[in-house]
Amino acid sequence: MKDGDKVERLVRRSPTSLPPKLCPNCLKPLKPLSQLSGWFTPEYYYCDGCGYSGAVALESVKDEDND
Repeated sequence: MKDGDKVERLVRRSPTSLPPKLCPNCLKPLKPLSQLSGWFTPEYYYCDGCGYSGAVALESVKDEDND
């Protein structure tokens, strides 16, 4: 490998340990709006902090440096 070569990183997620969903308004953790959400219907979330409810959610991803 040469000094100028870049290495691609694969990001793999375990289906049993999903990252927490965060509110797009205040970045606090979201709660599922319904137990059936995501089964027959799209996933909808509710935020206790700002009152947001909707299908858009952010995921927290940890960046690991392997230097």
